[in-house]
Amino acid sequence: MYHFIFAWMYLYHKKGGDTIYKHVASYAVAVVIFFNVLFLLNCFERIFEINVEVNKLLGDNKLIIISSVVLYLIITDLVYFKRERINRILSTYPLDYRLHTVKNYTKFFFIFFLPLGLWFWLIR
Repeated sequence: MYHFIFAWMYLYHKKGGDTIYKHVASYAVAVVIFFNVLFLLNCFERIFEINVEVNKLLGDNKLIIISSVVLYLIITDLVYFKRERINRILSTYPLDYRLHTVKNYTKFFFIFFLPLGLWFWLIR
């Protein structure tokens, strides 16, 4: 699932001539993982009837939150998505892979936006 998001974003931006396609793709994967974690956390709160407040866990210190987010993005970009892993992910997709198909857009929507929409629906 995350490999598809990375490959789709990487190939999409690479065809557009953007020089930072690796970073864009890795940040997209980091955002998707973040959305999925929020969704799962909310599901656990609903199922087990517990209340996890992130503000109480991290405190109200915005510096801790911002530095945690930056550290998470750096780890995702520089540590996880190295050249060997990128080559391994992209080797599963042919060179003439068609990005703009209904199937790919539907898959991207369900992976990227559906957990976020469900999370918003659950928190209200």
